[in-house]
Amino acid sequence: MGNIQLNGDTKLFGIIGHPIKHTLSPVMQNAAFQELGIKATYVPFPVGVDNLETVLKTLPQMGVSGVNITVPHKQAALTLMDTISEEAKKICAINTVLFKGNKLHGHNTDGIGFIRSLEEKGINPKGKNALVLGAGGAARAVAVALADAGVKELYLYNRTRERADLLSQHIDHHFTYCSPHVLEDHQIRSKEDLEHIDIVVNATTLGLNPSDPIPVSPIFFKKGTLFYDLIYHGETNWIQVAKQSKMEVLNGLSMLVHQGALSFEFWTGKPAPVETMQTALEKYLCRSEN
Repeated sequence: MGNIQLNGDTKLFGIIGHPIKHTLSPVMQNAAFQELGIKATYVPFPVGVDNLETVLKTLPQMGVSGVNITVPHKQAALTLMDTISEEAKKICAINTVLFKGNKLHGHNTDGIGFIRSLEEKGINPKGKNALVLGAGGAARAVAVALADAGVKELYLYNRTRERADLLSQHIDHHFTYCSPHVLEDHQIRSKEDLEHIDIVVNATTLGLNPSDPIPVSPIFFKKGTLFYDLIYHGETNWIQVAKQSKMEVLNGLSMLVHQGALSFEFWTGKPAPVETMQTALEKYLCRSEN
């Protein structure tokens, strides 16, 4: 479709986070609105931790219809919602908000988006051993989704042990058949502790900056382990090292598309044009790399 003219009737959506400059969500969401002829636009809102509550209460008064929530607000925003979906309750974090009047309705599409990204590649996590690195909102979504999908063993590691313990307790409470194991620092440098892992997911921010150290070395894993980095801007150093070590690799682009498509459907009630969203992102990334 041609460009949609924006005016006072245009619906406004966006994404709240800090930092937010790296987000690709506007690229795919605006492509989806245009594809379906929806008079709407999607913009980034840089919001610091101290301003989250004020901004969330102000946006609906400014006519904003909905937002995505990203780092570092996914858990803090949970306490500011008027209603919370079952998925968000299970994860204890939100990434999508719908404003109706002055009411805030929270949802989480990260976990389902993650599983759909695996299914798209023909990967079924059921019966596999998985390791999740991190304990923030994205890590919680991935860990809960893997437990829900029936992984055989779920391992958690976070630089701050206490946060990993809290996530482990949360999963243990909601999934009685899955008792996660929290790894110590020395265990993520031990072949004995890691060589049976089938899927390892980087849900930390390590890799956003090229100078970041890799979260865990591939040398401790068996060949063919899936290294999944939720960071979606091309290949991080971690993914490049994993490829050189003959591992399977996947970045977060597919998860970004699928969680974004679910957010789109939550806001609009219409099926999301997933292929259009994927193509828009791929074209944008191709241009930015050249």
